[in-house]
Amino acid sequence: MDVHLLFYISSSYSEEDETVAWRLLRDKSDPLALPQTAGFPVCTSCLKFEAVIGCIDGTHIGLQRPSVDKHMYFNRKGYHSVNAMIMCDHTYKVLAINCQYGGAAHDSFVWRHSDQRRVLQERVEVNRRSNAWVLGDSGYPLEPWCITPYRNPADGSSESAFNDVH
Repeated sequence: MDVHLLFYISSSYSEEDETVAWRLLRDKSDPLALPQTAGFPVCTSCLKFEAVIGCIDGTHIGLQRPSVDKHMYFNRKGYHSVNAMIMCDHTYKVLAINCQYGGAAHDSFVWRHSDQRRVLQERVEVNRRSNAWVLGDSGYPLEPWCITPYRNPADGSSESAFNDVH
């Protein structure tokens, strides 16, 4: 994300400035440009998740307290922010950014309402199988197009080994 844009957002004082900042932060990524398939190296031992096109996670971008809907931007960490969903490939190329929701929104909410999820879901419905996945952390739902880690796997189990690679 542009450093100047981050500064502009964090130094915004008027509603007019906030409106301009939100226009700049709208999701500009093209969900139809998501790769169809890719091999995604995930560790130094060259293990791969076949057909993984990227990783997804949310990050909070701090803001001055907004003048309207303050509660929508107050995050669980105790400050005002937007919850930016970022998807990147194995070369760290950003495939998608979605900054449409305030910091109070959970990662899974932002994902559920993203164009990228909609496109991946449509691909599964058309092909009747998933041909591309994204890797998400436990803040994301397990879906035919989103691989998430096991919750609380037993030490030494295959689930634990999967989480280590994930």
